[in-house]
Amino acid sequence: MGNVEARVRDVCTVLFVIAVVFGIRLFLPDVPDTAENELKSWNEYKQVIHHTVSEAWKNHSLGTTKNGEPIESVAIEHFSRSLKIVITSFILALTLGIWKGIFDFRKRKPYQKLVGEGLTSFLSALPDFFVILCLQWIILFYMPFISWFGHEEWYSFLLPSVLVALYPLLYVAKVTTSALNEESDQVFVAVARSKGLIEKIVTYKHILRNSMVQIISHLPSMMVYVLSNLLIVEWLTEYKGAAYRLFKTVDKKNVMTKLSGADVERNIETGMILELALGFMMLYFVSILVSKFLLRIVSPFYTTTMLVKDVTRQLIIIIPAMAGVSLFLLYII
Repeated sequence: MGNVEARVRDVCTVLFVIAVVFGIRLFLPDVPDTAENELKSWNEYKQVIHHTVSEAWKNHSLGTTKNGEPIESVAIEHFSRSLKIVITSFILALTLGIWKGIFDFRKRKPYQKLVGEGLTSFLSALPDFFVILCLQWIILFYMPFISWFGHEEWYSFLLPSVLVALYPLLYVAKVTTSALNEESDQVFVAVARSKGLIEKIVTYKHILRNSMVQIISHLPSMMVYVLSNLLIVEWLTEYKGAAYRLFKTVDKKNVMTKLSGADVERNIETGMILELALGFMMLYFVSILVSKFLLRIVSPFYTTTMLVKDVTRQLIIIIPAMAGVSLFLLYII
C-alpha cells in the first residue's frame, strides 16, 4: 500500500512541476493580454487535437521548429544532452546517498552526529535554489580556469550533474538511514553481533543487505528530485538541454501559427513541447522499471511473476497518463 501511495505522490509531483512551469509562462506580467493568451474553446481544442494527430499520422512528425528544423531531430539533440546529466546524477545520488546514509547510521556519538544526520538534515532544510547557487559560486571561484557554462565541452555535463545530484543524494541518505535503523532492531542482527562479528561486517553484510529492498523502492521518487532540479541547473549553467529548451519553448511570446483549414492559432513549437514533456515522463517510467528489476535481484521474495505483473500494471498506467498529459498540453499551449 505504501508503494502505491508513493507512486501516486510522485505522479502528482510531476504534474505539479509541469503545471508550475506552464503557469509561470502563461501568466508572466510582460505577456500582452491578447486573444492568443486566452484558453481555447471546445471547438478550437478539437481542431488542435485533430490537426496534431493528422500531422503525426501523415508526416510521421510533429512539425518543425520556428527555424524550420525537424522537431524530432532537435528534441533528440537536446534530450541526449540532458540524458548525460540525468544518468550521471542518478548514479551519483544513489551510490553516494547510500554511503552517506551508512555514515549517518554508524556515527552515533553526539559530536559525530553533527557531520552525520545533523549535516544531512541541515542541507535538506535549505532551499535547493540557494544551495545550488552557493555551490556554483564556490566552484567558479576556486576553478575559474575551467569553462563550466554551456554544453560545448565534453566535460560540460559534470558540474550540472553534481548540482542536480545534491538533493536526491540527501533524500537517499535519509531513506538509507531510516531503513538501517529499522533493520538494526531485528533478531538476526542481534544474533550476528552475539557471534562476535565486528560492527562494520554486521552493517554491510546483514543490515544493509536487508535494507536494500526499501532503498530501491524509493528510486522513482529520487528520479522526481532529479528532474525537478534539472530545469534550475540547466538554466543557471546555460546548459542547453531538454529542460532548458522546454522552458524556452513554452514562452507565450513564441511564434504563433494558424492551423491549416482552421481559424485557430497555436505555438509553432507545440510538437517540441509534447515530445520533451513526454520524454521526461518516460524517464520517470524507466526509473520505475529499474527499481522493479533491481528489486528482483536483491529480494528472494520478489518473484519473476510478480515482476511481470508489476511491469504490466505500470504500462497500463503510463500509457493513459501520457495521453492525458498530451491532451492537457494541447489545451493550454
